[in-house]
Amino acid sequence: LDPAGVVYSQGFYLDVGHAWTKRGELFGDETKAQLDKAEADVSKVLPGSAKLGELLQAWGPHHRLVVVNRATQPYKTPAGQALPGFGYVASARDSKFLTNVPGAIRAGALIASLQFGLKMTETTHDGVKIVAWRFPENKALPDDPDGLRFNFEPCFAVVGDSLVVASTVEVCQKLIPEVKRTAALPGHAAVW
Repeated sequence: LDPAGVVYSQGFYLDVGHAWTKRGELFGDETKAQLDKAEADVSKVLPGSAKLGELLQAWGPHHRLVVVNRATQPYKTPAGQALPGFGYVASARDSKFLTNVPGAIRAGALIASLQFGLKMTETTHDGVKIVAWRFPENKALPDDPDGLRFNFEPCFAVVGDSLVVASTVEVCQKLIPEVKRTAALPGHAAVW
């Protein structure tokens, strides 16, 4: 991915779903039993009937990380230290990933909203819906005296068969056309 202002961009192949399926062979019976218990515990809090193991198996093997310079800050209140924006793009092996993971993100954000007062917003860019959360600027957080949170406007979007998660809406907007552009391109030897 090569959006405007790119500082770092890397793609890699990591088949988490295969590792989950073969967890007994890879880690042994004792670790598999612990992972199965963890799956049961986590699956209790996932929305709907989603199970962690199913989500991991539906997660595609192609991952991309991007760090970009931002043209604007997401808030009027400046952060104590400005950070670049970043994004993560994951492929989906199964459509369950693209329906269940956004639900899990929304559920997690709802819990975070209760603690931090996050407000959800939805916008559309290039025909794709972006779901984002903003921190309130008029509420002090004792664990963030320098306002580091004002670097972040966590968001996600589903673009074709990929899930885009970004630190700000601006970064997500930069990644959407890049994900669309690269969807039909063949793989490259420089991607490890």
